[in-house]
Formats: sequence, C-alpha cells, structure tokens
Amino acid sequence: MKLTRGQSIGLITILLIGAVAFTSAAWFILKPASVIGKLSTVSFGISLMVGLIALAWYDGVVRTRMGRFCFDVIGGIILAYWVQFYIIGATPDLQYMVPAAGLVLLVSLIFSFRKSNAQRAKQLNQH
Repeated sequence: MKLTRGQSIGLITILLIGAVAFTSAAWFILKPASVIGKLSTVSFGISLMVGLIALAWYDGVVRTRMGRFCFDVIGGIILAYWVQFYIIGATPDLQYMVPAAGLVLLVSLIFSFRKSNAQRAKQLNQH
C-alpha cells in the first residue's frame, strides 16, 4: 500500500512524537549518566515506536479476525518483553510480564472485533 504525501507526513509526525514520549519516559525512569546510556535510551524510544507502528501497519494486512488476534498477541508480547528487557533486565519478571500479557490479550481481543482494512475496502467496492 502506497502512502500519500500527507499520510507520510502524518506517520513521521506520529513516529517522532511517540519516540520522544517513550524516550522521555525511559529517561525519567533510568536517568542515564553515560553517553552509551543516553544513546541506548534514545534508541529504545525509537525502536519501541517503530515496533508499535509496524504492529499497527501489519494488523491491517491480516484478513481474518483470528489471525489479527494472534498477530496482535504475539507482537504485543514481543514489545512488552522489549520494554521489560530494557527497563528491568534480561531475566523475565512475572510481576511485570503477567499483567502486561493480560493487557495485551485484552487490547488484542478488543481490536480483533473491528473489520480489517481489506474487508472495509471490499465493502466499499460493493456499493
């Protein structure tokens, strides 16, 4: 799917705002002192936002509701583990991962009820 100029500008704007928000939150939590720590925090914010945009983008590509639910759960848990890995550490922390996985399941279930972009386009072409 090709983006128009306005859609591209909107996507870049969302990416920048989200990356700044995630970087700021990580910066506030970790308070990096070294240059490597600061660069790592910035790259965390950017990579998390790129992951969220990729998850949202590919969510529109999946055609079935069950496929979208499974894709969202797997992608959401990967992103939740990325946050846990960066903020807490490499050892899985069940006090974080269980509520995060529950939240991912709930949000994935809610989003799986909506129609996919392919279904909407098909419906528009019929009228």
